[in-house]
Amino acid sequence: KEEAIQIFADEAKEKMAYELRQRGRLATDEVDFYISTVRNRLPPALRAMPAREALQRFAASEQDLRNQEQLKYEKCVKAKCQKLASLSDSLSAARQSLHQAPDRSLVEKLEK
Repeated sequence: KEEAIQIFADEAKEKMAYELRQRGRLATDEVDFYISTVRNRLPPALRAMPAREALQRFAASEQDLRNQEQLKYEKCVKAKCQKLASLSDSLSAARQSLHQAPDRSLVEKLEK
C-alpha cells in the first residue's frame, strides 16, 4: 500500500515538474516575443543598446516629450492671458473715451 502511494506521489511530482517546465518555456517564448516587438519599435540607436539602458533612455525621452508639451501648454495659456489683458485694457480705454464724449445719451444707451 505504501509502495503504491509512493509510486503515485513520484508520478505526480514528475507530471507537475513537466507541466511547470512547459509553462516556463511558453512564458519565455512570450517574453521573447514582447522583447522583439518592443525592440522593433525603438529607434535604431536604442535598438543597439542593452535592453535596460535602451528602455531607461526611451522612458526619459518620453518624459522629456511630456515636459515639452506641458511647456507649450503653459506658453499658450500665458499668451492668451496677455491677449486677454490687452483686450481688457483696450476695452477700458474705449469706455473711458465714451465717458469723455460730449454726447452722454450714446453712453447711456450702450451701458443699458
